[in-house]
Amino acid sequence: MLAARDARIGVVRASAVIRTRIPAGKQGAPGGKLSAIVLAAGRPSRARLEVLTPFGTPAATLLLADGLFQAYDPFAHRVMKAPIDSPRVTEMLGAIPLPMTEVPSLIRGAVALEAGEITETKVPAVAAASPELPAVPETVLVEVRRDGRLAQQVRVHAEGGYPLEDVHFEPISGKNTLKVAYTDYGGVETPSGPVAFPQKITARVHDEAGAEAASVEVRLSGIEIDPTLGEDAFRLVFDRPPDVQEL
Repeated sequence: MLAARDARIGVVRASAVIRTRIPAGKQGAPGGKLSAIVLAAGRPSRARLEVLTPFGTPAATLLLADGLFQAYDPFAHRVMKAPIDSPRVTEMLGAIPLPMTEVPSLIRGAVALEAGEITETKVPAVAAASPELPAVPETVLVEVRRDGRLAQQVRVHAEGGYPLEDVHFEPISGKNTLKVAYTDYGGVETPSGPVAFPQKITARVHDEAGAEAASVEVRLSGIEIDPTLGEDAFRLVFDRPPDVQEL
């Protein structure tokens, strides 16, 4: 079901508001709010975020493609680039405390299963305990283990086939490293019919002790699936050479 859904969502374009939160006492910048136009594709994994100023003008472009992270500052006409998994990228983007390799699939609302032994368990629906609390639908719990140790746990809506939660674990210690919740689902039209797509994605990053180190909330609007994009959608193109800095 996850693979069939992933195959139907090649490219996503949407407006987004990104909020970051860092708990008191944790290292990093205070929480902020960014407005962005988001372009993303998962085959191959790539994403583009156009960060806007409060006036709606470009403030920065973040590009994840071809194994590289690139950040363009239009005011200085400067591009900073590094391998997508470089620790320098994480240091620079304290406001977006996520592994950059996770961003394209996260924006697409798609879940890629890690390598390992996969098991599935049906979890029955639970009726609402009170009018104020929502009912819990029937779900499928998908677990991935490596050498018998839990590495990933995905909760999928049993009828709709869309992910509700994706949790990653450090296999040796068993501690949670990343938890992504997909909520506020709505229908988005595609040539093959509507697809359920989350309008809110919340990622929580945990430190080595298992405590929450930071969270990122992405609220999407104006969602389009597989729109027609130009050839330069996932490339940086300039009229004159920028100042390029290797991180």
